[in-house]
Amino acid sequence: MRASRNLRLRAQGVRMVERHVLGLMVDDVLPSLVRSMSNMNATLRSIEARTSGARPHPREGSSMTEAEALARRFHEAYERLAPEFGYKTRDASAVPWEFVPDANRSLMIAVAAEILDQGPVPENSGNEDDR
Repeated sequence: MRASRNLRLRAQGVRMVERHVLGLMVDDVLPSLVRSMSNMNATLRSIEARTSGARPHPREGSSMTEAEALARRFHEAYERLAPEFGYKTRDASAVPWEFVPDANRSLMIAVAAEILDQGPVPENSGNEDDR
């Protein structure tokens, strides 16, 4: 009887130690895990807010004109380089090309088309006299 009582106490002690160790692990890990999940949720909400209602542009996937291709390259380079120059672009336009608002996209394509129509940029294009 005494031996079985000792075994039960020992088993309870092992379970108490297991709970204690697991409790410490949970106490150490859980707050960090909760913070990480909270950060991920905030990021997802931010992306969702910027692209809510946004749909890929209908021409996406079909062949682009030269002006569209230039506008897309300009947009992608601009968004990538802006932080290096201390500039934060608007949330609405700081999205992949497929989700750029139609008005912004159309303007960029029109500007690119006009530049392409003007032909090669002359070397003295920075002079005020050229205007």
